[in-house]
Amino acid sequence: MGPFLGPIGVMAALPLVCYGLVYVCNAQGCLEISNMSIPGFAAQSQLISREAFLAIFGWMAFQIILHLALPGQLVKGTILPTKEKLTYKLNGGLLWTHWLAIIFSL
Repeated sequence: MGPFLGPIGVMAALPLVCYGLVYVCNAQGCLEISNMSIPGFAAQSQLISREAFLAIFGWMAFQIILHLALPGQLVKGTILPTKEKLTYKLNGGLLWTHWLAIIFSL
C-alpha cells in the first residue's frame, strides 16, 4: 500500500491493521482456524478516546515542527515521469535523536 498511496495511505491503513489485530486477538482469545471463530472486540472496550487522539495528533504535529525546524541535507530524488526531480530534506536521524533526548529527559 505504501508505494501506491504514499505516507497518507500508510497513516490511514496502520490504524486499520491495529484494530484488525485487536479484533482477531484480544483478552477473550485469538482467532481459531479450526472452527473459524473470531473473538471480536470486548464489550466494554473504548476504541477511540480523546486522550489517544490528542496524543497521536500532538506527536505528529511535533514531528512536523521538528522536521521543519532542524537542519538537514537537501538531496534530489529520482527522476519522475515528468523529467523533474523532487528535493528532499534528510534530517530523520537528527529528528530521531532529538525525540529520544526529549523522551529520556522526562
